[in-house]
Amino acid sequence: MAAEVRQIAGKYHVYKDGVDTGKWASSSAKANEIAARFGGAATPRPLPPAELPVRPTPARPTAARPSARPHGVTGPFPGEVMLAKPHKEAEDYTGWWMSEKLDGMRAYWTGSGLYSRNGKPVHAPKWFTDALPRMALDGELMTGRGQFNETISIVRKHTPVDSEWRRITFHVFDAPMQPGTCEERWAEMQQAVAGIAFVSAVEQVRCSSKRHLAETRATVASLGGEGVMLRAPKSAYEHRRTGQLLKVKSFQDAEARITGYIPGEGKHAGRLGAYEAVLLSGPRSKFGVGTGMTDAERSRPLPIGTIITIKFFELTPDGVPRFPSFVAARDYE
Repeated sequence: MAAEVRQIAGKYHVYKDGVDTGKWASSSAKANEIAARFGGAATPRPLPPAELPVRPTPARPTAARPSARPHGVTGPFPGEVMLAKPHKEAEDYTGWWMSEKLDGMRAYWTGSGLYSRNGKPVHAPKWFTDALPRMALDGELMTGRGQFNETISIVRKHTPVDSEWRRITFHVFDAPMQPGTCEERWAEMQQAVAGIAFVSAVEQVRCSSKRHLAETRATVASLGGEGVMLRAPKSAYEHRRTGQLLKVKSFQDAEARITGYIPGEGKHAGRLGAYEAVLLSGPRSKFGVGTGMTDAERSRPLPIGTIITIKFFELTPDGVPRFPSFVAARDYE
């Protein structure tokens, strides 16, 4: 197969047999000269316009790809990932990008290592990491909607189980170290992960109106999703919590500390009925968390003092969560 030149973010990269050779030039003429040494040249092939909706990468029936993936910018774990602020109901986000808020574990690929959002190593199988591109990627590991605890039980193991990891998809939504706007980074990210069966580029859709956002939010909720993420157009990747990334959720979530136990009754007699807890931020009023635990989790309650994630509908005027539900112990990141 002849070498070809691909235009990526204003540069001309030389590919041979579909793999980046690592050679590039600032002009198409120079890139073609380099390509000729690899067996021919072609007219530079630009990426699709960044303003088009970013569609998910279709999975191909291959379990993994060779390790010789396209090159991008890599580096050590940055210390902090980009985090979202809550959206404001009264604001109009027309023109922003929308995507589903995923119910998985945040994961950051440096180009050589996989980490949780707080920098803990994620012990993935070698076939999984070997197939990933040499480009920093930010995303979420998950098995499916409503399966958060199942996902965590798989990815937190120090010795990964191949058969379990075959159920994991790495949903990527940014290439943090690549230069340019979010649209430019998404285009490079899509190209880098194309054809990896267990990696999917998160779909981004332009918000056309307040009604469009409300309808999208309702659709995601009907499918069992967590909510919607909003991204400011042409925004940079920031290693902090920022107003350029917003979360629109049907339920809120928060971190709380277990302060005690409430015994179970009825079918839960002899096991945990509910955790007594207080929020880590805000009022220190105690409240009960009695839903969201499996029977096995009720039989083996977490120690007092454990930090847990809860989801709830809203806060009362006194700052107490309404309808709190257990999500997970916050020891996986």
